[in-house]
Amino acid sequence: MLSQFKRLQQTTWGNLLILACVTALILGGLWLVSRDSDDSPAGASEDPSSTEEAGQVSEVEVSESNDAAPEIGQPAPEFTARTLEGETVDIADLDKPVWITFNATWCSNCRAEMPDIQKAVDEWGEDIDIVSVYIQDSPTSVATYVNTLGLTGKQIVDDSDKIGSLYRVAGVPSHYFIGEDGTLRGIDVGVLSPDTMEQRVRELID
Repeated sequence: MLSQFKRLQQTTWGNLLILACVTALILGGLWLVSRDSDDSPAGASEDPSSTEEAGQVSEVEVSESNDAAPEIGQPAPEFTARTLEGETVDIADLDKPVWITFNATWCSNCRAEMPDIQKAVDEWGEDIDIVSVYIQDSPTSVATYVNTLGLTGKQIVDDSDKIGSLYRVAGVPSHYFIGEDGTLRGIDVGVLSPDTMEQRVRELID
């Protein structure tokens, strides 16, 4: 066998055959490395902070609106609604910055961030109005949910999807931040970390 290999080395065809075998081995090794890389978990990121809130959204479908879609830097869509306590909330008349959070009682991601939102209500409720709007829910379900979690602040049931449609909500939780002048300052979709919540609030009140 060794003598046959040496004879191959001494011919042009033999050299070509050896070169082809070596090339095939190299390409095979590269393919294995590439396959191992592709087997990494989908959505993995080198920067964990960039995916902190990714995938933590439940899709919803709301009726279409003829009004213009909300844009940052433009006046926020105005609406009037009643809270569970019977208080009338008119976004245009609120004299403080507003944080509107769209959520639902059936949304597990919404439930996960509710304790942090309640902490925000407790800490910054004097400086900002935090309005929770429940999409595709009934007053009974929302009342039970609010009592169970011990939530305070303005709780609104959007059972007709009117408000959700006005704000073009496509998933819950979604967050809209409105300045004291009525201008939409920011939009976040997905679960917010406590640090992000604090940052958004301070951007409105500082």
